[in-house]
Amino acid sequence: MIDMITIPGIPTDMIANNLTPYEPTHPGEFLRKELEERGITQTRLDRIRNIAAVL
Repeated sequence: MIDMITIPGIPTDMIANNLTPYEPTHPGEFLRKELEERGITQTRLDRIRNIAAVL
């Protein structure tokens, strides 16, 4: 078992490294939601990162 991180004055269940996710999230799903919230298209992100679009 992994030791829990402790910080004085903060409940251990409120520390991000101690949280257990409800269900796994695919990185692409997370990225899609972030881009949507920020109003950035995948094409725009590719341009920002200097990546050629694949058609």
